[in-house]
Amino acid sequence: MRASRLNLAKDLLSTLLLVVFVLAAVFGLIPSIQDHQAAVLRAQYIDEQRRLVSQAVVNAGERILRMERVLPALGLDPRKAQALILQALGSERFGLNGYGYFFIFDRDGTMLLHPVFPELEGRKLDSILSADGANMGKVFSAVLDQADSGFATYLWAAPGMLKAEPKTSFALRIRSLGWTIVSGFYDSDLEASLAAYTRIAGETQGRIQATALGLLGACLVVLIVLSRLAQSRIKGIEGRLRMQILNLEQYKLILDESSIVSRTDTCGVINYVNDKFTQVTGHSREAALGHKHNIERHPDTPLAVFRDLWETSTSGRVWDGVIKNLKADGTSYYKHATIVPLLDESGRIVEYLSSGQDVTAILEGRRALERAFLTDPLTGLGSRIRLLRDLEDCGDASVALLDIEGFSALNQAFGSSEGDLVLKQLASRLLDFGRAQGMSAYRIWADTFALLEPSEGRGDFGEKVTGLAVRLGSESFDMGGNKVPLIVHAGISIRGKDPFLYADLALKRAKASHRMVSVFGGAEAEAPGDSLGNLRILASLHEALERDRIYPVFQPILDVASGRIGKYECLMRIEDAEGGTIMPDAFIQISKKTNLYRRLTHSMLEKSIEAFRHLDHEFSINLTVEDLMTRETIDYLVEEAELKGVSGRLFAEIVETEELRDLPDALVSIDRLRQAGMGIAVDDFGSGYSNFEYLLKLKPDYIKIDRVIIQNLLADDRARDMLASIVGFAGKSGIRTIAEYVDSQALMDEVVRQGVGFVQGWFVGKASRTI
Repeated sequence: MRASRLNLAKDLLSTLLLVVFVLAAVFGLIPSIQDHQAAVLRAQYIDEQRRLVSQAVVNAGERILRMERVLPALGLDPRKAQALILQALGSERFGLNGYGYFFIFDRDGTMLLHPVFPELEGRKLDSILSADGANMGKVFSAVLDQADSGFATYLWAAPGMLKAEPKTSFALRIRSLGWTIVSGFYDSDLEASLAAYTRIAGETQGRIQATALGLLGACLVVLIVLSRLAQSRIKGIEGRLRMQILNLEQYKLILDESSIVSRTDTCGVINYVNDKFTQVTGHSREAALGHKHNIERHPDTPLAVFRDLWETSTSGRVWDGVIKNLKADGTSYYKHATIVPLLDESGRIVEYLSSGQDVTAILEGRRALERAFLTDPLTGLGSRIRLLRDLEDCGDASVALLDIEGFSALNQAFGSSEGDLVLKQLASRLLDFGRAQGMSAYRIWADTFALLEPSEGRGDFGEKVTGLAVRLGSESFDMGGNKVPLIVHAGISIRGKDPFLYADLALKRAKASHRMVSVFGGAEAEAPGDSLGNLRILASLHEALERDRIYPVFQPILDVASGRIGKYECLMRIEDAEGGTIMPDAFIQISKKTNLYRRLTHSMLEKSIEAFRHLDHEFSINLTVEDLMTRETIDYLVEEAELKGVSGRLFAEIVETEELRDLPDALVSIDRLRQAGMGIAVDDFGSGYSNFEYLLKLKPDYIKIDRVIIQNLLADDRARDMLASIVGFAGKSGIRTIAEYVDSQALMDEVVRQGVGFVQGWFVGKASRTI
């Protein structure tokens, strides 16, 4: 009996100990774990809020700087531009609850913007006190005296709240405007964010405690079984919590307060969109949820883009690219989107998150630059780019090129400003003549102008232009108060293929033969006869190849930062039978129609590589579309560069970028050159849309800025604005810039002031056969 009592006592003691253990676990351990988990989430929340707020302020600062540059370029005065910036920032909200806002004060501490407390606008920070009496001017001075940004903590009453609470704000000084932009968050936001967790934890804890209390009077075996069941349930709850935290960590990779965010299930059906999505697309949440992204698919976007997007995402990889989408009102917008697959603990895809930015303004700005290139800034006539585009639309048109003889000497004698006045006078007369005769007038470069008559023109083009040239030669132009006669040469191409090319050849022939006018008729332009000098040029090319008269010349490129010549561009030249020099313009186009072009290219590649074989300099060789499309040429270049050990110093300079639009094989060749260790440079950047369109695909190391921009820097504000935009864009993209055709100290000083990294031109050095 005693033993039974002892056993019973042992059993009771064991049961009591088990009950105590269960009670301790239920009422002590589990709440401790939940409190610890809540503390971890609080710490993560504070760190995340500090990161989100600081990133939001930095992003807003970058947008302010971009608007500061762009709005004045659109014609707005600085005061109005700043007002528009403040207006845009005042209406902007961020964060998951859409409550985040920005306020701004100037260098004097005057509040310029406070969208929530507008009564503070116009007041000095020193006159504003926090809830605990702290001087707000001193609060932010303590942060900004040490650096241009930092965090400040103070007591402040949130809108609609009577009690003040701690608030953490991030301040960023924008020195160019003298502004400081600030945004922050309240500690109380944490409680709202953790409400769901607290509710789930409380409910779970209550169920466990109720179950434990109901089992206190049960037998030991039942207690053990139920305790194990409780333990299993706890593990399940902790597993679900870990999964939620894992999902949150993945969300934080792409969620950004300024991004267009949407979430879809594995079938592509939208189950979440943020406020930015509804603002940009115009689709309400009700219209988006439950539908696929087809609701914003634009018919201009190829199906291949969406196929690539879906295949990439479903394979578990991140997709990144630009998509043209359709808004709810039927208008379009461009989105740079990043799509990330969300995975569960086993690595299985459960959802897709899309985060993107509206880049419509960037693309429209790019098109605005393109339109600016179509007009000559000095005369208002169409530019060379406009002429070439008009020729594409005109069919068999007639073209005349007019050039002033000795104009550079007049410029030197009377000054460039007087020379510009003469060009304007000549442009005005050509414009009047073109309007009267149904022709279009252009300024091609310097003192060379063009007239274009479409195929449906009135006829007698050659006679009319000849009469114009004679009349201009008999008239006087005002230059520095003096009446100066001009001698005008004209090259005319009538109703044939490549009229611009043949008009240029005609102009060269007119100047070489000291004639006022040289005319190529349509039949003459079509035939490779002596009238064009084709046979003579082809014979010279054959002879030059046979006698090894193809040679490269090397034009130096100055590194502005070091002040040294560290790079050269290799240019092709041919020595004729009389020892003279034949420039590429005279033979490249003709050689492309024969098998000589490939031989010329290979000879140029071999000699350029050999010249730099034992040197340390970097060098570039021009490649055309024909070169990139010719596998034999690319193979030869790769093998020769590897054999001579120059691949790491050789840059392929891509010309005729516009022609790459529909040539994916050419892009494959560029990738092969890059894989072989060569760099990529893009020539004449800024001369056409394709340079912008393919820049992301080409990913060049250097861009050479178009000479039209460089040569107009000193006379045209638009050229300076364009250069500043290009330099800024290149700097952010990690691309180095080269300014060509720099021929004076003044132009050199301007391109350096604009931040161009490398300079090439006669002022730096002319092309020479020696390095």
